Amino acid sequence: MRDIIFSNNRYGVPSSHCNKLEELLQSEVPDLCTYQQHCLFRNNLHCMVPPSVLSSKSVPVYRLVQEPGEFIIVADKAARANICTGYSMSEAIPCASVNSLKHCIRAFEICQELKQSTLFSVEHLLCVLTTNAANLKTNANLLRDLRTKLIHIRDRELSLRHQLTSAGLKSSKCFADSETCGDTQSLQTGSKSRNQHALDKGCHVCRQLCYLSMVSSKT
Repeated sequence: MRDIIFSNNRYGVPSSHCNKLEELLQSEVPDLCTYQQHCLFRNNLHCMVPPSVLSSKSVPVYRLVQEPGEFIIVADKAARANICTGYSMSEAIPCASVNSLKHCIRAFEICQELKQSTLFSVEHLLCVLTTNAANLKTNANLLRDLRTKLIHIRDRELSLRHQLTSAGLKSSKCFADSETCGDTQSLQTGSKSRNQHALDKGCHVCRQLCYLSMVSSKT
């Protein structure tokens, strides 16, 4: 992330203490967090807790001042907040290492539990990573992890399809379009057609995108 013109005060809590931070928020702002799991992942969580309160509850909090032109890398699962001291323009670019795959998949699982929509499906991401062999052929560990995850997804998909057949599924068909069949460009955001595609192919129960298959009823 990069900010220009004015400095930015950044506060962060390491991932090792995020569970304790969540417990503290449930105590300090119960209206927002009580009886809600994974409150740190919720898009509608907006609150401010003084760093002194965090420190008094044995939750380590770190502060740094980001000057114009400086970049900051945020680690996996770390909690952060920022306060700008004036006019600011910022840019954030998601990035991940090969060791972030398990955290990524867990984040998708949490979003599904919260019924919180995502920009793309985890199945789409795994398929793109797997087929992008030019970048992955030198990383055997990542390929092994992807293979394990894809086998799990395949077995689950087949099991669910068998359940649908047993439940009386009337008909099925294969479908593909430019939004789901393509390279990594299909994961990019900002496209009006892609946003419409997300609405058309989204699950009405968990609000996740249906990439491998979906069930629809004619009304």
